Amino acid sequence: MPQDQSIENGSLPTSMQEADAALWEVARSGTQRLLQAALEAEIESHIVKHADVRDEHGRRTVVRNGHAPERSILTGVGPVEISRPRVDERAAMAQDADHQQFSSGVLPRFLRRTP
Repeated sequence: MPQDQSIENGSLPTSMQEADAALWEVARSGTQRLLQAALEAEIESHIVKHADVRDEHGRRTVVRNGHAPERSILTGVGPVEISRPRVDERAAMAQDADHQQFSSGVLPRFLRRTP
């Protein structure tokens, strides 16, 4: 049976400016989720690629290490907050001087903080 999908009159935007602002907020939110998911996938791919690199105790030397502080980056739909995942691969670099350190293709390594 079809569900009632009507919207109460009180929740509709009352002006074009409010409707425009609501659409921009949806676009910014979607952009933020997309960028965050792309960053998480990049890190996961890098970790899986180096899963066989282990230390003398059999522990992985390329592992996740939380997230960097959130940063605001400017996109086509305005500023969005992104939290860059971190990876700890110091042990892998100490073992192998040719170890290719993670570098994001989505975000630059250094982002300036915006006030």
